[in-house]
Amino acid sequence: MQQPWHAEHLVDVACLRRLLAVQFPALAEESISPLAEGWDNACFLVGTDLIFRLPRRAVGADLMDHENALLPTLAPRLPLPIPVPQHIGAPQGDYPWSFHGYRQLEGETLCRAELDDDARSALARPLGEFLRALHGTPADITPALPLDELGRLDLRKRCGQIEERLADLKLSGMIGDPRPWLRVLDELPTGWQPSADTLVHGDLYARHLLVDEAGSLTGVIDWGDAHLGDPAIDLGIVHAALPSSAHAAFREAYGPINSAHWAVARMKALHHMVVIVVYGVDVGDRALVVEGRRGLERLAR
Repeated sequence: MQQPWHAEHLVDVACLRRLLAVQFPALAEESISPLAEGWDNACFLVGTDLIFRLPRRAVGADLMDHENALLPTLAPRLPLPIPVPQHIGAPQGDYPWSFHGYRQLEGETLCRAELDDDARSALARPLGEFLRALHGTPADITPALPLDELGRLDLRKRCGQIEERLADLKLSGMIGDPRPWLRVLDELPTGWQPSADTLVHGDLYARHLLVDEAGSLTGVIDWGDAHLGDPAIDLGIVHAALPSSAHAAFREAYGPINSAHWAVARMKALHHMVVIVVYGVDVGDRALVVEGRRGLERLAR
């Protein structure tokens, strides 16, 4: 079965070099190194400090257009750095979509930093302050901001996907009895519906948080899923990436969170963890598999 993260268009160093030669000739002779591939984009280091992201799927191109409109306005409002596109590319030849480049942010992704629980606990307060600022940003800062059209917090849809993924993981021997995780679904509020009035990142997990060598948060990347939605979608990062002993510090920094949002955030964390385990196995990303399994352990406890 074709997985949703498989590319619709081949993106490699040769492709990017052809695009740069025509659209940004001053960069055409710079070195180009592949950095990472996600569901929607491929990332390359150009020279010593430029990141270029090229969509691999049509949906990624649409999301990048939203990023280009949002990020320059949003960046000054937040307490942590985020990418600000400086080079906006256009379709060319057989490459069908727009793309962009920005100055590289300091740090590496949290899922590759190998921080222990004590070090992750130190992230709770700055992460809470960051999300408080993001979720408090006026919703009208850009006319390009979309609503959630993917049902990211549709409880029936997402619970069904979680149950299917847990069954697959059990069948493959990656987990045992799924009941500790199914209890997360049992705790969801009845009749809950997501709001659509808060600016959210939309895809916040350990691969999109950057930390430096000292373990401090240095940035938040990959904003293609940003939209007007419900804050619970971003709060899932707390359950997935931080030990439970750090939750109180996060909540103190973030502000009041009602029990319904907290329970839905836990469900979102579970959904993300089962997906990234399957994704990590499929694409051979050991760091993501480890991150997903550790997140599942936190949720089971």
